[in-house]
Amino acid sequence: MAAPQWHAVPTAVIAIASAVAYPSTTLENIIVLAGVVGLGILVDVDHLSIRRVKKILRGEKGPVPGWTNWGHTWWFATVVAVGSFLLGNWLAFLSYAAHMLMDGGNRDVKKHPGAAPLPEFIHRFCPERWKYETGLII
Repeated sequence: MAAPQWHAVPTAVIAIASAVAYPSTTLENIIVLAGVVGLGILVDVDHLSIRRVKKILRGEKGPVPGWTNWGHTWWFATVVAVGSFLLGNWLAFLSYAAHMLMDGGNRDVKKHPGAAPLPEFIHRFCPERWKYETGLII
């Protein structure tokens, strides 16, 4: 996972674009804006479980056995794409894609195979100069 502020910048840009493109405060526009923020930043709640939180509080790093980052899977990406298609608005999907691309540059995905299938797949195609290491589990 990239540092939270790294995900906040592209999410904020897309959220501002959403507010400019759809300036009214209809329920649909509010849902799209919530989707942009949720899929750009809040999708990372899939990294947390009670066992993971306890491990973090103890100062331990690394994956929790049996835990899958469901928001970082092909299945979840498909659900987001279909939802965006049905809403006729791709801004939330764009926010999600930016998040996955950023996570795909994280070298930590290779340290924990299978933990985040979509970023792990993207990592293979990411140019070396864009890769980084955070020391955090994705």
